[in-house]
Amino acid sequence: MKRLYFILLTGIICIKAQAQSQISVHFPLICSYVSLYGYVDGDSIDYYDPPMPFIWAGDVKVRDGFFGNGNDNFHLREGFMKHYEGGMTFFQISLNLYQGIAGVSSALQFSAHHISLDRNYMPYRTGDRIEFETISPSLKKNDISYYMFRFPVLAGIQTRNRYFSIQTGPSFEIRSGGSHEFKAEEEKSDEHRLHVTHLGINWHVMANAGPFTIAFTQSLVPAFQLTDGTDAYTRSLTVGFNICFFHSVKSSKPVSKRRKAASELF
Repeated sequence: MKRLYFILLTGIICIKAQAQSQISVHFPLICSYVSLYGYVDGDSIDYYDPPMPFIWAGDVKVRDGFFGNGNDNFHLREGFMKHYEGGMTFFQISLNLYQGIAGVSSALQFSAHHISLDRNYMPYRTGDRIEFETISPSLKKNDISYYMFRFPVLAGIQTRNRYFSIQTGPSFEIRSGGSHEFKAEEEKSDEHRLHVTHLGINWHVMANAGPFTIAFTQSLVPAFQLTDGTDAYTRSLTVGFNICFFHSVKSSKPVSKRRKAASELF
């Protein structure tokens, strides 16, 4: 019986060590990589670390459903980048699932949305909803903004040289700071608070080519709701940059060389 316990315990330890050796943590601000087990400067044959952007920005659309195309009720200004998203990644953690090619990544990110409104409509908070009223003369400034802490959980694949990857999955976020900033004729700017949905879920698709990333994000939970019951869903298309990409690739080159040398022996 003791022998059986010993075998089971040994097996658990081996599985645990193997799982730990697949995990790496990436701090893009300082280009630092931390291994939980079995790494030397990211030097592992199971090195999975698809780039997430350190910083990103892009266009945001506001629609009346996550498959909707209507936006008349939101009284938005029309034009490219009238509504935009910007953000940054604090840290990333990646779990290899298959030979450094497939795995799962998560991160802690900060992001903000800025939505520019038609200057003939003033938004007001009514309970947990937003209502618009016409205003004359028109405002000189009329913007809604809020920020969020985001936690993506993305499954993906990458090439062995890590120059290309694609990931997809949900991202969870905590939203806060909803505010309306406006400026009337010959008056100073002012702002008041607006309600935003505090917990959000998005569907995320991200791809990288070298240090550059492109990401599409579709909200599955509305950012806010109007008094007439219309839900405001956001979708964004952003471009980002990972400042540590070349440092990371340099760290993984010895792995590729040893893999190639090993394959030539058999």
